[in-house]
Amino acid sequence: MRGKVCILFIVGLLISWKGWCQYTSTNSKFTVNEVKGCTGLNIQVTHNVLPACGSGGIFCVIDYGDGRPGQPFVNGDIANYPTAGNFKLKIIYSTTTVDNDSIPVSITANEPPAFEPYSCNGNQVSVKVTESNYAYYIFNYNDATAEVTKPANSATDIHTYATSSVRNVSVRGYNGPGTADNCVSNTLPVTVAAVLPAAKISQVEVLNTTDVKVDFASDPSIQYRLMIGTNNATSFQQYKTIYSPAAATLTETIPNIRPDDNFYCFRVDTYNPCGNNVAASSPIVCSTNFDVAAQNNQNNLTWNTATASGAHPLASFTVVKNSAALTPTLAASLRAYSDTDVVCGTSYTYRLESNYPGNVKSLSLPKTVTAFSTDIPAAIQNISAAVNPAGNSVQLSWVQDPAFNAAEYTILKSENGSYTPRSTTTQTNFTDDQYSTGSGSCYKIQYTDACNNKSLQSLEACPLALTGNVQGDNAINISWTPYTGWTGGVKNYFIEKYNANGELLQTIDAGSNTSYADNGQDLVNQVYRYIIYAYANDGTITQSVSNTLEMIKRPNIFYPTGFTPNNDGLNDTFTVFGQFVTKFEMGIFNRWGEMMYTTEDIDGAGWDGTYKGALMPEGTYVFKATITDLTGKTFERSGAIFLIHKK
Repeated sequence: MRGKVCILFIVGLLISWKGWCQYTSTNSKFTVNEVKGCTGLNIQVTHNVLPACGSGGIFCVIDYGDGRPGQPFVNGDIANYPTAGNFKLKIIYSTTTVDNDSIPVSITANEPPAFEPYSCNGNQVSVKVTESNYAYYIFNYNDATAEVTKPANSATDIHTYATSSVRNVSVRGYNGPGTADNCVSNTLPVTVAAVLPAAKISQVEVLNTTDVKVDFASDPSIQYRLMIGTNNATSFQQYKTIYSPAAATLTETIPNIRPDDNFYCFRVDTYNPCGNNVAASSPIVCSTNFDVAAQNNQNNLTWNTATASGAHPLASFTVVKNSAALTPTLAASLRAYSDTDVVCGTSYTYRLESNYPGNVKSLSLPKTVTAFSTDIPAAIQNISAAVNPAGNSVQLSWVQDPAFNAAEYTILKSENGSYTPRSTTTQTNFTDDQYSTGSGSCYKIQYTDACNNKSLQSLEACPLALTGNVQGDNAINISWTPYTGWTGGVKNYFIEKYNANGELLQTIDAGSNTSYADNGQDLVNQVYRYIIYAYANDGTITQSVSNTLEMIKRPNIFYPTGFTPNNDGLNDTFTVFGQFVTKFEMGIFNRWGEMMYTTEDIDGAGWDGTYKGALMPEGTYVFKATITDLTGKTFERSGAIFLIHKK
């Protein structure tokens, strides 16, 4: 490039290279108005050779030097450069190469500058460019004031607006004299304020043993300083400068500290960059150094944090247990709390919430402990026993004291007067399928709680054992063993009486008696089944049940020892009467064994003392009867009868 001709305008004390320049090609064949600028630069080319390109039959081609194909050129055409780089612009003549010429062109990437506009007191703003991609930066405040140009090494400016409002600030890059001012601007809003407001911390949370998170609400275009005090709320150090161009809830996580050994207090200062001072400060919010330790039957919570003050407006504490807040809240002066509502062997997770005005909270690190107890668990108080109908199995059930968390129950069974472990279970019931009603076995229950403490043995629980017998007159006597196993004892016994088809015939309140005589007249039901129910004085306890006892009455028959067949209407025939008979066969024999009479009808007319139409002599005769009862059993009965002739 042989040279340039420029007219430079200087206004006041502010630098301005805006003017008019012409740059001459290497061999002075053409001139251009620009040789440097940002992408998108338009360069006007003027030819210095006559006849000029596009006139007098002269045909020219422009070569951009950036890889694009050459284009026909007419004097005064515009060459546009869309990409960044260093190129050689050429003009090629059609008639002679002597007039060919070129000029170097430098194109810079056209990027909007990165900058931050800060609000200040007194309607001032401070603008800071945060990059150095350009040699100079031009500030435009969009309020009809003159633009300001600053070099990259000091690209900061302060400007005062007339009134408070939201304004737009534009900044564009410029590479100084000899370059086109065609770089794109970046425009950002800034809040112009008479007085900068204080920030507000919304939450502090201890995330783990090394990290604490601080959330606070920010106003747009304000520069903040996050301050930290270790184990105090009076002496602070600056941790970080924070800026957000828009209103937002900002989150800052402070790593590599020790919140499980110390407490940390946080304050957010609103910084005034125009005056290089703190314009306002947020209320202080502190973390808590929180610990939990399990003790016998209680979990002890302790913590440490800064004392409440005007600058540190701590109001109260809330203990959160397994994600549920405990009530009431605790005074801000407290530093310890004991939780006695715990169950041995159960894990609990605690967190302490520090409460500040405006629903601001500081959350401690959660701590988990497992409660323990060295207390001897209370013995099982009430055991119920239900024997199955056959009397070869018994189900035991009991109530666990809710104050103790049982891990495993041991069922003890008496064998020949001594107790030995029968089995273990984690449930509050157990079925012993090796039980026998006639064995006289009793049970005790012992358990180990979640802290491996062993309870005392329970009361002895002896299942109801029901027995009975049938008297000769078919009266039934039943009796049962007294039920033991309930602390409050038995209130009463009930007897349920069923027939052979399982139909309930009668319910009898036996009171505190352990026997019952059933001598009622019943010619229909031969088979009875009895069950005893024991009810506790404590109405919340499940009843105990005996085995089912089946009693079968005998199919007795009744007959006279003599009869007088004289047709006087009195005792003229020999007849047998019976109970529960379904089938009947009877024969009557004389002393020589000859059958005098036979019948299958117990309800028939009976023997009238004759054989083949003749009245038999007085004397002793024998009857033999075969009887089948309601249960299908067959019995043999026989006896002597005396035939009397009576006139």
